[in-house]
Amino acid sequence: DQVKLRGVRIELGEIEAQLKQIADIRDAVVDCPGRIRRVKSV
Repeated sequence: DQVKLRGVRIELGEIEAQLKQIADIRDAVVDCPGRIRRVKSV
């Protein structure tokens, strides 16, 4: 998915990939406002 922020197109998957590279983060999900999603953490 792509979002446009201040005129710049951003790939949400790229943000997720960068967050997952941080040692203390096991998983990441990036979403844009206005979308309804169900999220579960185990």
